[in-house]
Amino acid sequence: MSDRSELALQLTDAVAATQQAIQRSGDRAFRAFGLSHRAHAALSAVDQGGPDGARPSDVARAMGVSRAAATTFIQRLEGKGLVETNTDPDDERSVRVTLSRHGLEVLLRVGQLERRLAARNIEGMPASAIARAPTARRTCAASGSRRCAASRRRKASRSPCSSTCRAPASASAIFPSPVS
Repeated sequence: MSDRSELALQLTDAVAATQQAIQRSGDRAFRAFGLSHRAHAALSAVDQGGPDGARPSDVARAMGVSRAAATTFIQRLEGKGLVETNTDPDDERSVRVTLSRHGLEVLLRVGQLERRLAARNIEGMPASAIARAPTARRTCAASGSRRCAASRRRKASRSPCSSTCRAPASASAIFPSPVS
């Protein structure tokens, strides 16, 4: 196996291990505050709406569910005191969902705990995997592979590209290029 292929495999392993560590950390953080992944996604979608709030259709889109399912979920979150619904000033027939003070505190605390737990998990990874991962990502990016370029454009996608680099599409999000 060539050095480049070995480097690419090490990058894939490091990114997969990092993704798993972050996922485990997220699970623990959500459970610590009595939240599910969907509740966290809904709170994050509401937070993305800014001070004016989000429409239920925005929350539905972010969660990947129907508007009716999102509305039911929003009602549950409202019952727990995490969000508030108000009449939309632009259209009195619809509502805007905003984070309550308690919801904002919970969302911030979950994020902080998730980052701390992820950092602790990543600290336990082999140093060689961590050290070589950014170099492997830069090597893959410098190769000019069309599939790698397509992967960088699909940052949100988690599927690996199938070129020789086998780098996940989210590698640039996990290992950002140094700022010049």
